[in-house]
Amino acid sequence: MAILIIQCIVLSDQSLWRWLDSKPARYIGRISYPLYLFHQLPRQIIGSHPLGLGASDTVVTLVATLALAMTSYHILEMPFLRMKGRWQPLRTVERQTG
Repeated sequence: MAILIIQCIVLSDQSLWRWLDSKPARYIGRISYPLYLFHQLPRQIIGSHPLGLGASDTVVTLVATLALAMTSYHILEMPFLRMKGRWQPLRTVERQTG
């Protein structure tokens, strides 16, 4: 994994690796934490479906996971990230008043 990361950094200007700088790839990077948190939920729900969706399980699970992660990112994470930028750390305030 370390070699792959170094290779991506060193060869980032090559066309083979340039897709990592694309907007879709950066967006997937932004929602990667909610993807990690919620990836099992759609899989368990769809996998336990009584009719069994067959080969389309993977596609439906992927779409459901992306939708859940995007919703979580925009409804939960973004407001907290905006609030984080508004407040100063307590130490900075103490130094200014002290």
